[in-house]
Amino acid sequence: MRPIVHPMRTCVKDVYHHCVIPHIHPSQTIIRHNYIYQHQHMFPHTVRNVMGPVHQVHTVVPPTRNW
Repeated sequence: MRPIVHPMRTCVKDVYHHCVIPHIHPSQTIIRHNYIYQHQHMFPHTVRNVMGPVHQVHTVVPPTRNW
């Protein structure tokens, strides 16, 4: 008698391998140096006392004599 061949029976066994995929998320910090200008207005003022020469002319008139 001839053998009877049945369809093949299949078993599946899953095998997992870890694979690392790098994900890069770049970031940065910016340090900004800011200057605040405070304008100071100054108005220097000088007071001067100046004395110039004063000339006085004195005329001496001799007394008149009535004789």
